[in-house]
Amino acid sequence: MCLLVAIFSCKEDDGSPNLGNKLIANAGMDREVPLGEAVELDGSGSKDGNNKSFSFLWTLKSKPENSNAALTKAIEMKPLITPDQLGVYEIELKIANETGESKATVKLTAVEDSQGGTVILDRDILQNRVLVDIHEDPSIPDYLVTVNLGVKAALTVQPGVVIAFEEKKSLKVFEEGTIIAKGSPDKKIQFIGKLPNKGYWAGIISQSSNPLNILEHVEVSDAGSNTIYPVPQATALSLTHNAYLNISHTTIHRSQGHGIWINQTANFDFGNNVFRENDGINLLVPISKAHKVDSESHFETNNAANNVIELVGNVLDLDVHVTWNKLGQNTKYRVKEDVVVKSDLSLSKGVKLEVAPNKFLRVDGSLHAKGSQDDPIIVNVWPSGGEKWGGLVVHSGSDQNRLEWVEIRNAGNNQRGYGMDKSAAVGIDNAGDGGKLHLANTKIIGSNSYGLYIEPGAHLGDCVNLTFTGIKGRTIALPASLVSRLNEADLVFSQNQLPSVEILGFSLQATQETVWAPLPDGIPFFIPNQLDVISGLKLLPGVTLEFTQHAMLAILQNGYLEAIGTAQKKITFKGAEDQKGFWRGVIFKSSSDQNIMEHTLIAGAGGQALPWSGGRSASIGVFPGGAGLQLKNSKITKGGGWGILVDTSFGAHINPDAESLNLFEDISNGKIIHL
Repeated sequence: MCLLVAIFSCKEDDGSPNLGNKLIANAGMDREVPLGEAVELDGSGSKDGNNKSFSFLWTLKSKPENSNAALTKAIEMKPLITPDQLGVYEIELKIANETGESKATVKLTAVEDSQGGTVILDRDILQNRVLVDIHEDPSIPDYLVTVNLGVKAALTVQPGVVIAFEEKKSLKVFEEGTIIAKGSPDKKIQFIGKLPNKGYWAGIISQSSNPLNILEHVEVSDAGSNTIYPVPQATALSLTHNAYLNISHTTIHRSQGHGIWINQTANFDFGNNVFRENDGINLLVPISKAHKVDSESHFETNNAANNVIELVGNVLDLDVHVTWNKLGQNTKYRVKEDVVVKSDLSLSKGVKLEVAPNKFLRVDGSLHAKGSQDDPIIVNVWPSGGEKWGGLVVHSGSDQNRLEWVEIRNAGNNQRGYGMDKSAAVGIDNAGDGGKLHLANTKIIGSNSYGLYIEPGAHLGDCVNLTFTGIKGRTIALPASLVSRLNEADLVFSQNQLPSVEILGFSLQATQETVWAPLPDGIPFFIPNQLDVISGLKLLPGVTLEFTQHAMLAILQNGYLEAIGTAQKKITFKGAEDQKGFWRGVIFKSSSDQNIMEHTLIAGAGGQALPWSGGRSASIGVFPGGAGLQLKNSKITKGGGWGILVDTSFGAHINPDAESLNLFEDISNGKIIHL
């Protein structure tokens, strides 16, 4: 019998001699097809490396018993066959030209079409299969899954395919399997329940790490009926240990459980996805993969409390710089564990982060959080209205650590964390060479303890425009050497229970003069201990110092105190409680000519004996070693001992007109005593 041969070519024969055989036949992928419907084969993937013409010849090598099926158009690129019996049809393609030939085979498995043209999937997929779009009408499922379907080969789902699942059934892609589901904007692939009820079927779970795994232009609807081992919670789509999946332009809709759950060791690519009407959390991802979540994806939920991306894990430790993007629809990131950031992390403007009660965020790498006035970064507790979260602890000395246009809300739970001695909404600790943080246009709101706590040995960078509201502890605590950094800050204090700046440590020793400017609304600098000034300290008009019962200010050798107020803006030294003789006082053992107190108020001092005084108490003490003080236009009141004690031995002195130039009121022992 003669056989006509069709010729396929992209280029005419150029007559080149001695060409080797570079023909590669491609008969398409093995697939499952419906019984009784014409199926088109496809040899378009065949090619010749010499770019020469070649012929096609298709041969039906085997078919099920009693089958009368035959190929039509067997010499064309895309012949047809209509399976008439259930089973496997093996078809061979041969391409040939003068350089040689090449062969390939494809297997079609005919399955029973038992429900109005819908193909039943009731056995695991053990060989490569392609699911085709059988019905143009997307309301009619092309396939119905009646079992918990395992995929242990390559499963390709073509655009427009609709796969329905019976109640509580699932699709599981095993380690040896692959899922390639690439729809298109106008022909989406759908995984749905047999009935359109929320949570009707279980969902999709993948254990496969194949880099070809993809869901693109896919809709997963009405899943999340029950858990699928080993995922701990009902979820529409899950990636388990070491799995990989590229998820893009995909909609997760009406899950009775979570939307997507991703194991900490799994990996994924992600973009332009939509989450809508899911009862659980829309997306649970490892904290190490949070940067893969894009700002273009769309998140909706029936429950505002679940409009979050939950970050799983407690350490962010990557060798590359990562950025957490702002999420749309007011969606927040949420962490439920203590988190250590060992990487270099940036937060985009508008990021919202929730932290579980009593949990901390610690920065060992760097944190660059830069919002804007219109779109600040907000870190808050979840759930709201109850306990506080632990706080932000800056452990690293990176110059990249910055909070700018950031709001830290409801932190500071009165529990120490990550090495900090005290609880604070924001803490900078002194580990190693000391942590460092820049602060600008930042609000700290609702702390149960300190607002900002900077340990001695830590570093404060930029400090501009800071607002503290609703702080129950001391507003700020920092070493004496850093107080001058507050001078450039536009500080706002509002509704704080103990509005003050606490001075930490026991000494001020700097290489140059330290200047303390007044805090807004007369808020005091709070001194809980004896503070030794070993370098120059200048207090500007309006400054208030507040002392605990045992505290005092000691101006020692090589130091000086220049406290020059005005008649309208006095400099005040007072006790933390308005009691006579509550705190110890101010002493001078410095001979500097810059020891000046003018237009000052010293109230409630002289409560305990001063050192080197022979057991005497006084509001101000000037002691041997050439110490001196110029005291003018000042008032000493509610003194528990003497007003001023001067030990004139070895040259200690005070201006001779001190008694007449100053006002002494309610002093227990007298105005001035010279020893």
